[in-house]
Amino acid sequence: MKLAGKWRKCKGKEQGYNGSNHMDVEKTMEFILQHQANAEVEMAALRQRQAEAEARADARWAKADARADAAQAQADARWAKADARWARADARATAAEAKAERQMAAIRKLIQVGMRLIAQNQEQIKGLAAAQKETKAAQRVTEIKLQGLIAALHRGSNGRKPS
Repeated sequence: MKLAGKWRKCKGKEQGYNGSNHMDVEKTMEFILQHQANAEVEMAALRQRQAEAEARADARWAKADARADAAQAQADARWAKADARWARADARATAAEAKAERQMAAIRKLIQVGMRLIAQNQEQIKGLAAAQKETKAAQRVTEIKLQGLIAALHRGSNGRKPS
């Protein structure tokens, strides 16, 4: 039973039914198949849009990953430079410590040598002071004898006693 390609509206009845109160199976199947085809087309379009959105998202993620990798590489390079600077600073500090330690050792030696020299000088000064006292005593004796000689020469007696 084929209708003329149109749904008939029966008085008091829903569309899709013919006058005999039976559903037109052919039309219903066409309707279902048409809607199913439309749904499949829409689903295919949705899948296509989803695939495109995923591709765009993947591209954005790839760009973000590339930016993150570049930023990480820059950060790593900065850290490497900083590590190198710190290593050079540590080496300079170690060298300065060693130099200061050598200088301190040299100063200690100089102080020890200086203390020995001071002790030797004190001994020499004591010896010179003793020699000066002896010289002073000898000079007094010489002065007394010289004064006696001068007095004898002024008297002119030629070593004889005056009579």
